[in-house]
Amino acid sequence: MVTRLKIGKPQQDNGKVETTKIKHMDLEKTTSTLTPLSNSLLTGESVRLTPAIAWQQGTNLCKAYRQNPSIITGWVMSEIGRLCKEIDAKTTISNNEEIMFCTNAILDDFPTLKLEELRACFDMIRKGKFGKLYERLKTPEILEFLCRYEAEQRTPILEQQIHQQKIEHQKAVTDTLIASPIKEVVKNLEDNSKPTQGEGV
Repeated sequence: MVTRLKIGKPQQDNGKVETTKIKHMDLEKTTSTLTPLSNSLLTGESVRLTPAIAWQQGTNLCKAYRQNPSIITGWVMSEIGRLCKEIDAKTTISNNEEIMFCTNAILDDFPTLKLEELRACFDMIRKGKFGKLYERLKTPEILEFLCRYEAEQRTPILEQQIHQQKIEHQKAVTDTLIASPIKEVVKNLEDNSKPTQGEGV
């Protein structure tokens, strides 16, 4: 059974409006250390993601899983179920055991993958960015796509981030080197400008 997360959304039942058992405020309590973008994903809000936004504003699976394993497991399962439903492959993940196996494989093999990156990768698969599927979408293919995502999308983002940090560090060091001799000169001038006290001849 695939668990869909419907959190805080009202449902119409015989003219009465009821909210789901897990209220939005309860979710915010259990996911308080997650980023706002991650909370938006978990509550089912429509979010447009690029790999760069996913990396910069996301929460990794391991951290999110530690916060609330059942919500994260359910969310990953629903993402896998949605992907398999939308991809028209002859051989695909078709039962709950396969979905749970795939979910556990993703959580075990990709702990640094962010929730947003998982969604971005699955969106890229839907768009055909990783090539043809050849009528098969099982756990090995999904794990392969995630590996390719890390190599082709995340690696350039990390390289750019490291390059930017290096530039900022060099600028800070240069500013410090330039500023420190000036401070010393100013201090020496201030020390030398004090009137000397003493007795005259």
